[in-house]
Amino acid sequence: MKKISLLLMVALIPGLADAAKLSNPYRLNKKTNKSVALTQKTDNKVVDIKTEEKPVVKKAKKSEKGKWYIGVHADLSFLNWKNEYEENGLDVGSDSFKFKSAFGAGISFGYDFGNSWRSDIELGYLGKYSESETENISGYLTEKTDFSLSTSYGLVNGYYDLYRGMYVGVGTGVAVVKVSVESTIAGSTSKQIYSPMGDVALGYRYKFNNNTSLDMRYRFMVYSGPKMKIFDVDTEIGLITDNMISLGINYMF
Repeated sequence: MKKISLLLMVALIPGLADAAKLSNPYRLNKKTNKSVALTQKTDNKVVDIKTEEKPVVKKAKKSEKGKWYIGVHADLSFLNWKNEYEENGLDVGSDSFKFKSAFGAGISFGYDFGNSWRSDIELGYLGKYSESETENISGYLTEKTDFSLSTSYGLVNGYYDLYRGMYVGVGTGVAVVKVSVESTIAGSTSKQIYSPMGDVALGYRYKFNNNTSLDMRYRFMVYSGPKMKIFDVDTEIGLITDNMISLGINYMF
């Protein structure tokens, strides 16, 4: 009887093992977190159960948000214009002023849209150009004349970032132009006007970090001077062009 019982147990053990496999056909691979299918045999047939994998969900990239910024800059201007004179309706000559230097500064407040486009509002002062002239009238009588031209402005600018910090820009606004003349004999006169103004720019930005950058640019600006009477002479200060070099700092917040 004992021999018969042992033979029955030996015969039943493989069947019990197969039943255990059928009751839990999957086992979890802890390293890969995947359910790995086991191959089971039923009625001399091999059945493969497919592996089930958890789907990988990729996080969408956040779109780059725009930032507000403020900037300050120092400028070196090279001004060009021409004075034309008339007296009693007759042309009495002209003077040309070429690449006259003046130091200025400005401040801007703008928004970087985060897609290569930027825009700002700029207020600045182009500086004051002045010169003096002394003329011997007769004998010991001399006349000293001081001429000055100063310009402040407001602009709305748009910029497009090109490649590795390079950018181009264009702007439009208003210039406030003041011309003053003082003479030791004839007295003094001055006039101030508001003139349309435009500019184009080519620049380079070097980023120190995500918020602060160094700004270097060349600008070409155009505006008009006033027509005025200077000591009974009708004077027209024509189109003024400015070749400007700027160096500034921008801070984003």
